[in-house]
Amino acid sequence: MKKYVGTGMVLVIFLVFSVSPGLAEVDITGTWKGETMVPDSMDPDVLTLVIQKKDGAYQAMISDEFGYCENAEASDLEVDGNTLSFNFMIMDGGTIFITMTVDGDRMTGTWEDEGGSGADVTMTRQK
Repeated sequence: MKKYVGTGMVLVIFLVFSVSPGLAEVDITGTWKGETMVPDSMDPDVLTLVIQKKDGAYQAMISDEFGYCENAEASDLEVDGNTLSFNFMIMDGGTIFITMTVDGDRMTGTWEDEGGSGADVTMTRQK
């Protein structure tokens, strides 16, 4: 009988520790600033991403200093573990797709347009 109780306790402890990390949602709310390169530019473009959570759903707006987007609303925003993905429309009507990995107050990833151009993105949450 002791053998079954001991095995059961080990199984319960294993399940608690293996499931618990997945229960905590990554916090992505706040104002994020970062940089990326864009085609035909020698200087990085500065991005500002503002993420809020309303009624249990994330909403985001993105702007950049080069003028490709000004408070563009993020669409199809998803958080899967520590991965954030969304897309938005730029001024010429094209769509940009972004996927980033969240690590505390830092996000890193890439953007890509419909034609396959893209670059790395790094962002830091502002305090």
